[in-house]
Amino acid sequence: MFVTSLKFYLDERTFFCVDNDLCLQCNLKAQSASDRVMVAINSLFDGMKKADTDLLKRCFSPYNIMQTVQDNEGNVNVSNESIADFIAFVGKEPVVATDEHIVFETIKIDGALATVWTPYKF
Repeated sequence: MFVTSLKFYLDERTFFCVDNDLCLQCNLKAQSASDRVMVAINSLFDGMKKADTDLLKRCFSPYNIMQTVQDNEGNVNVSNESIADFIAFVGKEPVVATDEHIVFETIKIDGALATVWTPYKF
């Protein structure tokens, strides 16, 4: 199982997510701030499950940076990943091949900023 931490910037209609400068932008139609956070995250994971490159493209802004953090026996490595390559990879996979199951463990919201811990597994 993996855990990811995401930070979110909210306004009335749009949601921006930042995870090591990774941004996710989604239109929101949910009631509460927590609901809006979950709608945006679920949109990204839904795009992955369906291998839907159009949906995935709508989840990112042109200014995003995606980073992966790996800890190999105390040797921590942070590497940049191309969002375009990520979307292309997911789009070439069979539907449901990149279906990750998440649980909304913790959602903390402070004004326009939200941080979410979502354990996930394949």
